Amino acid sequence: AAAFAPADEPSVSATGTNHQDMGAAHLDMSPRGCPAGERYVNWFTNEFHGSANTYYHTSSTSVFNTNQTFTDLAGWKSATGEDLTSTWANQCSDNSSNIGTGVGLKGEYYNSKNLSGTLVVSTTDVTINNDWGNGSPASGVNTDNFSIRWTGQVQAQYTETYTFYTTSDDGIRLWVNDQQLINNWTDHGPTENSGTIALSAGVKYNIKIEYYENSGGAVAKLSWSSSSQSKQIVPQTQLYLPTAGTSSNPLSRNGWTATAFGSYGTDTPDKAIDGNTSSKWSSGSLLSSGQWFIVNMQSAQTFNRIDFDAGAGNSNDYARAYEIYVSNDGTNWGNTVASGTGTAREISVTFTTQTAQYIKIVQTGSNSQYWWAINEFNVYNVSSGSGRIASSSPVMERAVNEENELAPFPNPAQSGFYVQFNVLQRGSGELIVRGMSGQVEKALQVELKAGTNRLYVPVNDLTDGLHILTINLNEEGRKNYKFLVQK
Repeated sequence: AAAFAPADEPSVSATGTNHQDMGAAHLDMSPRGCPAGERYVNWFTNEFHGSANTYYHTSSTSVFNTNQTFTDLAGWKSATGEDLTSTWANQCSDNSSNIGTGVGLKGEYYNSKNLSGTLVVSTTDVTINNDWGNGSPASGVNTDNFSIRWTGQVQAQYTETYTFYTTSDDGIRLWVNDQQLINNWTDHGPTENSGTIALSAGVKYNIKIEYYENSGGAVAKLSWSSSSQSKQIVPQTQLYLPTAGTSSNPLSRNGWTATAFGSYGTDTPDKAIDGNTSSKWSSGSLLSSGQWFIVNMQSAQTFNRIDFDAGAGNSNDYARAYEIYVSNDGTNWGNTVASGTGTAREISVTFTTQTAQYIKIVQTGSNSQYWWAINEFNVYNVSSGSGRIASSSPVMERAVNEENELAPFPNPAQSGFYVQFNVLQRGSGELIVRGMSGQVEKALQVELKAGTNRLYVPVNDLTDGLHILTINLNEEGRKNYKFLVQK
């Protein structure tokens, strides 16, 4: 079932009896119609052994049928046969409260095709809906051979899977919630590309668009659609400037240097940080454990994410597994700050915030056919209010319950809290924090490992009072817990 986050507590317009069995929860209710364009939503709160768990179920049409069975509520009866207490309400999915107040995205314009050199102009662009023809996009910017980076946040109006579309002439790349959805970094005439991502209503997600124009006509447009949203240019109301003091832009690499265990010909380590997507570092040898790549940022920097991309022409030359280390002197590296498995040419790694001068990637996988290559290496300091957090957060200092279930500590939370829980398989999930009105206050993508996971969640951007924390574990269900914020 898809999660739905209405802005207001729904009114009870029907009541029913819960018939709980070991396979599914069955609810008898009366059908109800909703206005055109809205969909019927059920809101459940189950209490069992003192824990409250909220579920949402959205129908596929505007009329919700009676006697609906919800398999996603299975398992809420104990092995000893005890019943749970279940109360529920329903409402129509009025999304008017999720129309935003955005002013647009930050645009940065360069007289180069690779977003390098002196920044010519910085603007607030209300939408991305441009057809410049053979002209200049802004005062002082070339008519050809220019590039633009737009950054900020995008706010969804519906809890649904969205399709984002770009129409471009020439190259374009799109990231939403720090996930790359589109990558067509080539010369071409007006071309539409698309990618999909699941978003939650009312939540603001990081967005970044990179574009370049080579010669001739110049076009850059951004649209979206979902099952409830007809295709349209993403409106100004849903686009916001980057959060003050934080950015989804990479850190400046001016003056940085890079070294590696080896290289092939002119594919030297510095090519991974030169801003030229036509060059790369390559190892010159087959992938094997212990290979390393080091970046010296010349001074201590604060960061919590790195990206390294093998490049479009080297799609198989990626690290099969890796460990990330940091250092202030290039000699003493300490413990790993993150580790993982590479599955594609673009690898993005998030971790708890570090301050250091050096970053080292140790390649720990092997392959009998391919080398290791890095086309571009970037470092980020991403806001904690949205985006992703890593599972390598600080170790919890208090034992959790016997089943290793979700256990926020400290509770009440003043600056942040830890949670710990188990999952069966490695994968991604979603952490959502709602106020008691149902309004989403924080949404984070979570990279999970098999076994015990420990996460740290800051609360500086949450309102004081009682909240519900939900962790969606994909096929493994959800975990829910109440906690109090007292700052």
